[in-house]
Amino acid sequence: MAHRLAEAYKRWRHTRGYGVHSPFAYTVVKEVIRPGRRYAYYGYEDIDCALGRGEGMHARRMARTLLRLAAFLDSDRVFMPNSHDTTLYLTALRAAGSRIHVISAMQEAESCGLVCSTRDYIPLERLVGLLRQPGRTLALHDAPAGWAATIFDSIGEGLMFYGRKNVLIFSRPDMQKVSYSILI
Repeated sequence: MAHRLAEAYKRWRHTRGYGVHSPFAYTVVKEVIRPGRRYAYYGYEDIDCALGRGEGMHARRMARTLLRLAAFLDSDRVFMPNSHDTTLYLTALRAAGSRIHVISAMQEAESCGLVCSTRDYIPLERLVGLLRQPGRTLALHDAPAGWAATIFDSIGEGLMFYGRKNVLIFSRPDMQKVSYSILI
């Protein structure tokens, strides 16, 4: 019980930027994960309209985070599988910018700077291989247990934000390897 309480407190702190010492990580927290009210994205309305039955607050939060992430990274090629449970996230990516080209062919994922997936759609070994290329970012919704740690352990340098089910990993050659428990 005490461990879960301590983890919840740490997650709450990191989500607000407290204890996040890397300038890049702090910027991600303040502009992508928890931007505050000063940011307004036109795509929020599109996300709300695309929200389907059975998709709750967590899916909506991750879709909005994905929209802000794609805008923050200024992505032009993004991988997102085309399946029935990714419609909301495809809406978020398209709302992030008109020049974003969303790729759904697995063999073309290597040409994308941002790789997005849900659950175990992309096999773990494939995700590890994709993130070994520096400069690539992974957004994984509803990640299977243990995947975040396995993927993060496989990269040399970078940053990971992880929640109970959602993960953001930045493979960056210019930064120390660090991870933060956060509300995503």
